[in-house]
Amino acid sequence: MAKQGLYSNIHAKRKRIAAGSGEKMRTPGTKGAPTSAAFKESKKTAMKKGGKVTKKLSDRQKKMLKLHAKPHETPEGKTVAGHSSKHMKAMKVMMEHGMSFSNSHDAAMKIIGK
Repeated sequence: MAKQGLYSNIHAKRKRIAAGSGEKMRTPGTKGAPTSAAFKESKKTAMKKGGKVTKKLSDRQKKMLKLHAKPHETPEGKTVAGHSSKHMKAMKVMMEHGMSFSNSHDAAMKIIGK
């Protein structure tokens, strides 16, 4: 059986957590947490295998990413500062892999932080 990729592992862990496994996603910088280099390598590997990595983002998705980098209002009505370039790059990569905006944001918050 072939080794599973980074995104496959992330999705599998989320599924186990949703099912009540008691596991938690690792915080950025902790031992065993994926690094930004791991995400870049995952993208390269998927492209070599002919994976659907280079999904073009819609104009709406591009606009949402651009607005999200600046100070903005949350759904709860709080105004927050824009996110770091690392956070935004991680979100873009995840969205190119087919992840929704909100899921990519949540994952980037857990992996990279603000």
